[in-house]
Order: sequence, then structure tokens, then C-alpha cells
Amino acid sequence: MRIALIAPPWLPVPPPSYGGVEAVVDRLARGFDAAGHDVLLYTTGDSTCPVPKASVYARSSSEQLGIAAMELRHLIHAYDAVQDYDLVHDHTVVGPVYAARFPRLRVVTTNHGPFNDELTDIYRSVAQRVPIIAISHAQAETAVDLPIARVIHHGLDPESFQVGPGDGEYLACVGRMNPNKGIVEAIHIARAAGARLKIAAKMREPAEQQYYESEVKPLLDNDAEYLGELGREDLQELVGRATALLNPIQWPEPFGLVMIEALAVGTPVLVTRRGAAPEIVQDGVTGFVRDREEDLVEAVRRLPEIARDACRKAVEADFSTARMVRDHLNFFEDLAAPTSRLLRPYSSELKGLRMADTMSDFFQKLGERGHEPLLGHMRGAVRFDVRGDDGEVDQWVVAVDRGAVTVSHGHADADCAIGADRAVLERVIKGEEHAMAAVLRGALRCSGDVEMLLTIQRIFPGPSDQRPTVGQQGGTR
Repeated sequence: MRIALIAPPWLPVPPPSYGGVEAVVDRLARGFDAAGHDVLLYTTGDSTCPVPKASVYARSSSEQLGIAAMELRHLIHAYDAVQDYDLVHDHTVVGPVYAARFPRLRVVTTNHGPFNDELTDIYRSVAQRVPIIAISHAQAETAVDLPIARVIHHGLDPESFQVGPGDGEYLACVGRMNPNKGIVEAIHIARAAGARLKIAAKMREPAEQQYYESEVKPLLDNDAEYLGELGREDLQELVGRATALLNPIQWPEPFGLVMIEALAVGTPVLVTRRGAAPEIVQDGVTGFVRDREEDLVEAVRRLPEIARDACRKAVEADFSTARMVRDHLNFFEDLAAPTSRLLRPYSSELKGLRMADTMSDFFQKLGERGHEPLLGHMRGAVRFDVRGDDGEVDQWVVAVDRGAVTVSHGHADADCAIGADRAVLERVIKGEEHAMAAVLRGALRCSGDVEMLLTIQRIFPGPSDQRPTVGQQGGTR
């Protein structure tokens, strides 16, 4: 497979220090390449990820983070460069919207942030044609009315992290200098537990500097020390020698790379029960997850119960780059080839097929959309066995994974098989007859999982004067 990844232009890939998105993109690009795929990483010229790269900007610019003109120029050139690729994995926010200019291009995207009002509106505008990957189940649950194609946790290279001794007799707090990261709360928790605290945090933006000056700095003393923003090696040493990572986050964080990085060096994690934290930290095994900050004070005293090798083993089992890459490739393959004759979304492969235009147009457009919100709770494949006037049967397979739809032409095993004469199915496709009415009079025949028929029939319009409301459709689930 030819896979192109598009990274944001704000930081190089991999980042020199702080930069979660760029670290994930680096691991994916290297992983896809190692798996034998043809990879292109569109990034900035100062990136060092060892795969083929292209760029329009010679250097990244974190100072211009969020400036629309810079991101759009980056994306214009990126999409020009990836036109011949089988799949584009876009890690920017604006890119999936810009991708609408290229309906033949298969694009998927990962939301690395929260599904807040702004991002939800953006992703809703592209969800019918761009599958959305969530990075945790907690994040996916907040994607109101959005079809999430797959949940894939982040991963890292365990071999790049050396298990630390945990002999420093201090707690570590790592992240951004931001109220959401709970740095003030960490100082109070550590102080109440009688533990020293060392803080390593990014502080580049004005809001971060203001938070530090007004909220954090007045609390610093001999038992609470701010070390600045550390490089990768220094950060690993800091966390590896810590008794625990203290992470009292104050918001529903979509993932939290800092937690798996701590576990990778054998350091337990103390975290508030918000966002994806319970998916990462096994309470009582790799750390403690608590609802209240005062309960984390007591958890500090229970740290001797946690085995550091258990923390490392959890990362190797559940949060490795190998697992993350494998999950992505499995998803890409599901999108690309449910059968050997897959109709790729946005392709013209239907030209020359024997089936009448009404039929081919319907199934091609269904595949082009790539997503169908009304099928958001369905997983499985439905095969349509359509008998033509000459008695020959054409077969179409619609594979659905929680709203993500792929269409293929030709025989394939399926969970549900629906048989009909071409004229009958064309009437259903045109909205001249309800699918269920055709079933009741025996014109549509179903075998296998009948519940899938009840769900898949939602893709057909039905007669306009009898069309059920959205609420009525939802009631058939």
C-alpha cells in the first residue's frame, strides 16, 4: 500500500522535546515503512524521521501555531504531493476539509484533541467522506452524533525507554504549563503527602507564562521545583528516577502520552479519573486512579504496592508502536479491501460493469461517502444478490464498521444475504418502494442475520410521501 501521512507544520517530526502529535506521526511513519509499505511523510524540512519526506516549509514554526495562512499553504502543497497514494492519513485539523477538493483521494484523519464545539463542527462537515479515528474510548464517547470509524490508542517504542531505578525520592509532574494539567494541584498533593515534587513543563506561549507567574511560581519552594522544558533524554532520566508520575489532570484528556512514557520507564502513575486515564492506568497495578485530589495524597503512601516491572510490561503489551501500527494497518486494509474486487471510494472502477446505471451509481456513491451515520451501530457485511433480466446474478457487498462503509463488487462471504430481481432493487433505490414492504411481499429475500436487514434498509430513501422521520428510523434499532 502507498500511504501518505500529513503532519502539522508547527513542529518537526519527531519533535525535539514536547510534541505529542508529532511523536505519534513519527512512530506511525517508521512503522508503516518497516512493514513494507511505500510511505511519504509530508512535514517540514527540519524533520528527521527516516522515511521519504516532502515539504514546502524549510523549518517548522511553533510561534505561528494556529495561523491559518501557514497551515493552508502547507496543506495545498501536501495534497498536491500525495495525489498518487492509496491512502492519506491526515493529522491536521484543516486538512480533511481541504481534501474535499480531491474526491478520488481516500483520506482518513485522527483527532488528537477534544471533540469540543469547534472541532466537532469541523469533523461533522467531513464525516460523510473522511473516516475519523479516535485515540481513546473516552474521547470517542464525546463525539456527539459523529461516526467514529475506529478507536486506536497511541503507542511508543519500549526499546527506546530504559527502565529507571525509581530511587530519586521525589514525584515528577510533566506536561504543559497549563491549568488543565493540574500543576498547582500537583504541588498541593505532593506537599500534603510530604513528598518532594519536580516539575518539567513546556512554557512557550503567553498564556502558559501567565499561568506560571500568577499561579505556579508563588507556590514553589525547596519541596517543589520547576526545571523548565527538558529534552527527551533528560526527561526520561527525571521520570525514571521518580517514585511516581503525579498527573492530577483537570480536564477529560483524550489520551495522555506522558502516562505511557512514565510506565515505559517503570514509573507508576497517580492520576485523576478524567478522560482516557482509566484506559491507560490499571488501578492498583500500574498506579492509582482517583476521583479526588485528597485521595491521591493517600495513594502516594501506597506506592510501594506497585511493581515497576508491571508498569513496563503493561506498555509492552498494550501501548507499543507495533500494536499501534498493526491496528492502523488492519483498519486501512478493512477500508481498502473487504474483497479482492473492492470498489475503492472515489474511484471510476465501475465503468464497464454490466449492471444498469441506477444500480452502479447507487453503490458507487455509497462507497464514495465512506460513512453512513444511520449505520453507526452496525458491524458486519451484507451481500446483495441481484438477478438481471438475463438470469445472471450480480453481487454487491456492503461492509460496515460502526458507520464506516466500504463497497465491493463480486462474491464474498457476508453476515446477511439479500436477494432480489434487478427491477425490484432499482425501485427501492429510487425511493419508489420501501425495502421492508418489498420483504413483506416476498420480492426481497433475506438469509443470515435478519437484524442487519433491518439496519441496512436505512440507506434506501423510501417513497417521499411515506418516508419515516429520523426519530422513527432510530426507533428500529
